[in-house]
Amino acid sequence: MLGNVLLLPMVLHHFSVQALLLLPLVSLWFNSIGHVNWDPWPKLGVGHPLTSGRRHALHHARFNGNYGFLFPFVDAWMGTALEDTPLEP
Repeated sequence: MLGNVLLLPMVLHHFSVQALLLLPLVSLWFNSIGHVNWDPWPKLGVGHPLTSGRRHALHHARFNGNYGFLFPFVDAWMGTALEDTPLEP
């Protein structure tokens, strides 16, 4: 599904070949950061895009928030942001 995200914009706008080749790599990078299940940058605030792994782990542990993945402002806007507290093992 994520690979189809660019289909509509491609119909409406011309993208360079380099941009089209870079998109899957960037997507894979951010998806990997979000699913590593540990926090590679613990000193960064919870609102930083590189802390998506922490937010996504909370999403899977509590199931009632942090739907924004790389976009914590969406959770803040929709009232679904979970508190950045340590998870119980």
